[in-house]
Amino acid sequence: MRLGQEYGGTHYAIWLMAGLLPWLLFAEVTNRSPSVVLEQSSLINKMVFPSEILPIVTLSAAIISHLIGMIILIGLLVVLEGAISIKILLVIPYLFALGIFALGISWILSSLNVFLRDIGQVVGVVINIWFYLTPIVYSRQLVPEFVQKVFGLNPMLHIIEGYRMALLGKAEMDVTGFSYTLVVGVVFLVIGALTFRRLKPAFVDVL
Repeated sequence: MRLGQEYGGTHYAIWLMAGLLPWLLFAEVTNRSPSVVLEQSSLINKMVFPSEILPIVTLSAAIISHLIGMIILIGLLVVLEGAISIKILLVIPYLFALGIFALGISWILSSLNVFLRDIGQVVGVVINIWFYLTPIVYSRQLVPEFVQKVFGLNPMLHIIEGYRMALLGKAEMDVTGFSYTLVVGVVFLVIGALTFRRLKPAFVDVL
């Protein structure tokens, strides 16, 4: 697999793990989101409960698993590369952008699924397709030039490339790509919060 000039000499397995970590966090939160409110329906029906924290709990649990994976990968980098770059600190803003993006989607899916129970099945299919449309197991450089701009609209592409830049320390930060991802994350966070707040009063009637 050609990884690009900036990652020359990097073991493919390490490069792949650096891209899989953020994706697994996003996929776990997104796949679990449709059911988080339904699973706590008895709690919501019996008392005044801030149900909007349920997606936050899901995200928090996924982040814990994510951090464990990060520790393992950092250990491998130290063993195989002998050192890690100071750029690894740039993982923090990318994790923040990923977190607000995933939380926004989680609020949207968890609230809509109360009324449209088939959303969970659709989400699984979409996530699988999204995975292959994101350069995770292959390099972005293998994508034809005429579709590069379309690929650039995918916020997960910039997050994954940002993680690889930070963890492997062999590329430069794409400020434009990060800014785009952060804006998209904030937009989804606001839409998700408004959607959940709008639909929340009707949860009890449906559940």
